[in-house]
Amino acid sequence: MTTNTTRLLTASAALCMLLSSCAVSRNAYTHISGFPEEKTAEFREIGEITDRNYSFTRLFTAWGPYFVVITPAGRNSASLHIYDRSDGKPVAEALPWGDGKGEIESNWTFHFDTASGTLSCSDFRTERTLTLQIDSLIMLGDAAIREKPYHEKIVPLDGSFQTRFGTIVFNDSETPGPDGKYAPRISLLDGAGRVRARIDSISFLNAENRWKPQFSNYTATLSPNERKLALHMYGGILDIYSVGRNSLRHVRTSGHASDPDSLYSSDMSEHHPDDIFFLNRIDATRRRIYGIFDGKTDRLDNINDVFAGGDGISGFSRIAVYDWKGRALELIHTGSDRINAIHADEKAGVLYAIFWKDGKQYFGELKLD
Repeated sequence: MTTNTTRLLTASAALCMLLSSCAVSRNAYTHISGFPEEKTAEFREIGEITDRNYSFTRLFTAWGPYFVVITPAGRNSASLHIYDRSDGKPVAEALPWGDGKGEIESNWTFHFDTASGTLSCSDFRTERTLTLQIDSLIMLGDAAIREKPYHEKIVPLDGSFQTRFGTIVFNDSETPGPDGKYAPRISLLDGAGRVRARIDSISFLNAENRWKPQFSNYTATLSPNERKLALHMYGGILDIYSVGRNSLRHVRTSGHASDPDSLYSSDMSEHHPDDIFFLNRIDATRRRIYGIFDGKTDRLDNINDVFAGGDGISGFSRIAVYDWKGRALELIHTGSDRINAIHADEKAGVLYAIFWKDGKQYFGELKLD
């Protein structure tokens, strides 16, 4: 190969990296056939939760002496809840539904600074960003809440994260917009709402299936330094990306579905061997990804049980452990009835959870190896 030819190929490769219109080669998918280790370990009950049912949470974390829980904004209830970390007793709540001072109508876009204990929620409906510090809120109440205009007005299609690199927005719509174009699956937006990086489709699927993946804010997590992003997709699939200033880059994909293309091309109303519940919520440390795991219940069987008047037969009572290369490391059987939320505290070596057992809801902890 001549020097000029080598230079031409190098220049072409560099140009392709810069242009989003370049063809994207199909990335490899690694099938997870099982877990190399399994063990049994029960949550230690910290305290019973009696004031509400946390079936859905935007955030569950431990900060200082508190548990901090954010629920979807809804009428007649607050969306921020603070509990004592030692016994699970309620300490404070804030951010009720509304457009008045200290109120919020949408909390899809938020960021919790674990260093300072500062929460900011950007509400595209009322066009305001509300900011508060946890200790100040407990001492001063709503007087601790600061407000400023939210000019960006980012409308998260299916969830978002505010990060130090910008706002990451997800979209799982299979329907193109009025211009005939699909919204990107993942976008990194700057403070003015401009797209700085985007992932248009899912490269490990065949072309006809690339606009079908499903993921949401409930099943995505960032590494503590916000440089790595993991998404749980339909079929027990972990899709992992690196995040940087003005960059989103696919790293690797692995999952429990043996044939994701077959799964995504199948009719959702028909049974499929891979159409079973796997992960529910995920959280991460620097080295590990933790997921609430069922991995055995057929989705349609669960739906039929609900239609028949039951509560559903999915368990989500186990914890699956992976590394940031998407490799399965361990499956932990907890013995609980259902786990609703988890938070991995690497410094404390503990996995905190909101879980049900014997008809009661608890905060609990599980020591990590």
